[in-house]
Amino acid sequence: VRPPTTDLQRIVASAVLASQVLEHRPRGDEPTRLGMDDMSAVVRAFATACHPDGKTYSPSHRHALLGYWRRTLDFCRHAGLMDHIPGSFAVHPKYHVIPIGEARGDELGRAIPEHVIAQLDQNLHLINQSSFSQLGWTSDDFAAMYVVVYKLLRDTGRRPNEIVSLRRTCLEWVDGRPTLIWDNHKRRRLGRRLPIHTDTAGVITDWLDRLSRLPVRSEAEEWLFPAPGSRKRPRAGHLVAQAFGSKIWRAWVDAIPDLHDPGLAADGKPIATDRSIIVPYGLRHAYAQRHADNGVDIEILCELMDHKSIETTRGYYTVSLDRKRKAIDKVAGFTVDRHGNPAP
Repeated sequence: VRPPTTDLQRIVASAVLASQVLEHRPRGDEPTRLGMDDMSAVVRAFATACHPDGKTYSPSHRHALLGYWRRTLDFCRHAGLMDHIPGSFAVHPKYHVIPIGEARGDELGRAIPEHVIAQLDQNLHLINQSSFSQLGWTSDDFAAMYVVVYKLLRDTGRRPNEIVSLRRTCLEWVDGRPTLIWDNHKRRRLGRRLPIHTDTAGVITDWLDRLSRLPVRSEAEEWLFPAPGSRKRPRAGHLVAQAFGSKIWRAWVDAIPDLHDPGLAADGKPIATDRSIIVPYGLRHAYAQRHADNGVDIEILCELMDHKSIETTRGYYTVSLDRKRKAIDKVAGFTVDRHGNPAP
């Protein structure tokens, strides 16, 4: 009932793709004769799915499509909508798998590097003057809201859709220390709690103070980041992550005149940063990398990221060469020779 727009889009996309495959199957137009081989054909189509321009979807996106397709089938089975379709037409967890894939060990992750984040911090004044309109709000009010969204993405490591859907009651103080209350929409775990720094809490309280003096439509009153009304979305509640990422964020990053990586190129000029890696989700990876570089145990980092599996957490950061070197130096101090004598 009333799923998030992104979920609904992927559910429909997976159903459309499956329908296109079955259309060309020998028994595709006879639901009562569908079997495991037909389902295998559908899964193969998910594994090779492409954008309209022919570019292959990422492994995680193809894996997600299969997940939405599986959930759709499960719902239809439980609702009695597929009683006439053979049980063999089902996604088998052993044979119908789309691997997400593993990054190479020394390959940089998708984290936005800290030196780039520092440059973003220096250019917050360039966050664009909003193209949205809302009675009683100025362009400065919108810019202030977008700055807060950025700072919370940077400081908390939450997913973009989890930040834009924060409620005004998201800040809680426990024993004098601030805690962020947020919803993990991906895993449907609501009311999660994350310890945050007092500076981050100050960002929220300052914005709440400003927001209290701004007019907000009744359907958006509960949200920390109310969405502006429009003809297309007259009853929109909170800011939409996709709109923030594709419009506000991208326009801001493109407006920054200079973004450089450390060092110089062969011609002696500064090395320009690849702006394609600077996406909102990259701040979540940067959050994980920052904690890993500072020696946070992976079990604790897994809890901070709200992952079910430590293996998922491992995919969010890389072990820096500096940490590898320290580990080697530490172990080297305990080396012994063949006689058992210390030989560091």
